[in-house]
Amino acid sequence: MATFKTRGIILKRTNFSEADRLLVIFSESRGKIKAIAKGAKKQGSRLAGNLEPFCLTNFCLAEGRNF
Repeated sequence: MATFKTRGIILKRTNFSEADRLLVIFSESRGKIKAIAKGAKKQGSRLAGNLEPFCLTNFCLAEGRNF
């Protein structure tokens, strides 16, 4: 799996499973990206505050077969 870093704005966030969230991100270099944030809905998650809509954040993403 290839990983890449990009900067982008979160356009949409939906609950995906019990502890995951599905994000739609608009990035500077790659355009619109769909990504899964694993464990973002857990109680002690540090990701939760940075994954609000319209937040400008830096991402480190891994490419897979889906999303």
